[in-house]
Amino acid sequence: MWQRKLNIHLLSEVSFAISLSESLRPNFIDIVPEKRIWVIENGVSKDNVPSESEFRVTLTERLNKSVKQVLFLSNLIESKGYRKVLEVAAIERKRIVSGEKQRLKFDFAGAFFDVSERNFFESFVREKKLEDFVTYHGVVKGDKKKQLLQNASIFCLPTWYPVEGQPISMLEAMANGEYIISTKHAAIPDIITSECNGILYDHDVDAVQMHKDMTRLSDAKLEKASNSNRACFFRRYTETKYVDKFDSLFTVLENGL
Repeated sequence: MWQRKLNIHLLSEVSFAISLSESLRPNFIDIVPEKRIWVIENGVSKDNVPSESEFRVTLTERLNKSVKQVLFLSNLIESKGYRKVLEVAAIERKRIVSGEKQRLKFDFAGAFFDVSERNFFESFVREKKLEDFVTYHGVVKGDKKKQLLQNASIFCLPTWYPVEGQPISMLEAMANGEYIISTKHAAIPDIITSECNGILYDHDVDAVQMHKDMTRLSDAKLEKASNSNRACFFRRYTETKYVDKFDSLFTVLENGL
């Protein structure tokens, strides 16, 4: 309560506010007049958006693989949900031990901001014997990041991060035609809609359910979701659309908001 009062005081002279999504607009209510709250969704740099020909090649390669890559691309903070993804990997290993064929492998990329988180990650992988199931790539950018995004069939970010907004990595995953698995949190429900395929859970979903849903994804469903999510990306989240929305805002400001 005190923080909101402080925000209202500090922002009382602000001319307008920019919200990343419609669902985040209420954060500015009572601080800025509603007509001065603009929704400008994030845009993704062209560097992380494959061409149509690149996308078609990588999609075919992904669909031909019996073992699907699951990508966690974010800071490795507990509230971002990386520990739950590790638990899903451990469940997958148990399936293999019981004699079933492996269907999932897990890539993690991002920064550890606390040594305790790194220690947990490394200990979990070691104790659960996940070396053949989990790969940590560190902080990635450039060609390495592009490769991970293109190789993954599933993007998984079961976040409940308190100040989550509209994850850029999720939009990058959509540009690469990945199936999205995340949570009903922050602006994420505005991204994953009925026309943009994925699964959204409550943040306390258990890893067993997540694993079950991942392994039930058929190639046909992955292909349909891939095409749908990429099309949704181009309708809403390109770098060009992002710049155009700011141009529109500046035009309105020049003419008097």
